Amino acid sequence: ADPDDDNDGVPDEDDAFPLDASEYLDTDNDGLPDEDEENIHNTDPLDSDTDNDNLPDGFEIFNSSTDPTDDDTDDDLLLDGQEVLIFLTNPLQSDTDSDGLNDGTEVLVTNSNPLVYDIDEDSDGWYWFQDCNDTNPMIKPMVTELLDGVDNNCVDGIDEGFAQLDSDNDR
Repeated sequence: ADPDDDNDGVPDEDDAFPLDASEYLDTDNDGLPDEDEENIHNTDPLDSDTDNDNLPDGFEIFNSSTDPTDDDTDDDLLLDGQEVLIFLTNPLQSDTDSDGLNDGTEVLVTNSNPLVYDIDEDSDGWYWFQDCNDTNPMIKPMVTELLDGVDNNCVDGIDEGFAQLDSDNDR
């Protein structure tokens, strides 16, 4: 007896369809043959979403080109499924809008849009959502507050800390 009747490279004893090379078993219905999941992709043929990122393994291989064994292919703190299904960001590029902030930081920390380039109008190193006056490079977080009627450091209002020095109470 021929050990591989359909000549598909899989011994008949291991082949779910030993007489038909075009047939394959996909136990988890993710679009990947069980044999390929085990031998090529290192995914679980019994789990349609091996990395639990809400994208089926077959979709990751054939559509998004993401890694079905890594839930965050671009390491930006957003799951591949969140990027593809919710935020519409590129799961292969950690900074979809190329503004220097990774997508996860924009979504989870700064609440800015990872699809829209965030600018620093005055080029002082602080983005618009961090800087209380993004048109003046002298006004930004972390600078020393001056007694000048301006909130220089973007903290607690104008001329904070100078009330005791203002003898004419004009500030």
